[in-house]
Amino acid sequence: MKPKDLSVHIAEDDLLPSSSTIYETHKFSVAEIRLHPGYSRQTLEHDMALIILSQPIDFFEIPISPVCLPVQNDEYAKYKGTVTEWVSVLDSRGKNSSDNLQKTTLDLISTAECNTLEEYQGLVSENHICTKSCQVRRETVGAGQANGIP
Repeated sequence: MKPKDLSVHIAEDDLLPSSSTIYETHKFSVAEIRLHPGYSRQTLEHDMALIILSQPIDFFEIPISPVCLPVQNDEYAKYKGTVTEWVSVLDSRGKNSSDNLQKTTLDLISTAECNTLEEYQGLVSENHICTKSCQVRRETVGAGQANGIP
């Protein structure tokens, strides 16, 4: 994927063009994508990239917060992780029921505990972050929550 193929939308919580959000949405072009130098397609270790925007974000103008990553060698199992994603949520009739950003909070577990789970079969390394369950209830994110405001 090339930077020209991407754009970053800040303060966006709804995909419908007719919808209004609490805050104005800001669109940024991408100047550069830096893959983690240790990324492995086979093991998915270091499955992350840094996206350099074409201009800086003014955190005083746009009501969002930066994402804080844990420090190296920190024990993740004492934390909860929040996942947000744009997904097609199907209702009981199999119809798409949401164009809103979805959010859930998951309990993080240690690598040792993760490797005891049948679906991972000991393949999880210290370079992964593991959660207790993928069977979770997703919540629709409100505009304030999507923008880093509790």
